[in-house]
Amino acid sequence: MDPLCGGTRAAHFAVTGQWSKAWLYNPLGPLAVIGAAAVALRATLGFAAHRWLVVDLVVSRRTTRLACALGVLAALALGVRQQLLVDLLL
Repeated sequence: MDPLCGGTRAAHFAVTGQWSKAWLYNPLGPLAVIGAAAVALRATLGFAAHRWLVVDLVVSRRTTRLACALGVLAALALGVRQQLLVDLLL
């Protein structure tokens, strides 16, 4: 099992409103659905208003390293979690 296993089922459950089931299969599923909805909303508003929401972030090298380290730890934790749920995901 890799960290993405169960992602499609999780996204399906999130779209159909079964958020707890979606989270059980893979926490990335609901996050992907929310992210896709945010991108679609931004595109719709941008095309309708002919103005685009732009966010400029200025981060230090230390903040970038910290974010990368947290991302790696989160990916490892998700991988371990998915291994523990192997019976559900098969």
